[in-house]
Amino acid sequence: MATGHGPQIAVRLVGANSFSPSTACTTSATDVLRDRDWWLGEVRRIGSDWPGILRLHFAVLVCCLPEILQACETCGTSPCINPGFCAECRQADARLRSQRRRRLK
Repeated sequence: MATGHGPQIAVRLVGANSFSPSTACTTSATDVLRDRDWWLGEVRRIGSDWPGILRLHFAVLVCCLPEILQACETCGTSPCINPGFCAECRQADARLRSQRRRRLK
């Protein structure tokens, strides 16, 4: 049972009063290939082709990777599992080192 909504929606989406086959598709295969070549040059020009995207990705990794991969001095994990505990351990170790230095003097 047809409700009649299909053609009305198509007309609204196209934005025309009538939907005729002569205006539905006027793109030829040569137009598509010419547009594809243009877009290929355009994406290379602005760097949004795959090599350009990978260059940007690796540049970001080079900048951020040392901070991301830096292991905790106390527990050795990256990132630190329990930063508060490791900070307390570092402070306790520092106190022990300073006490040992005082004993040696």
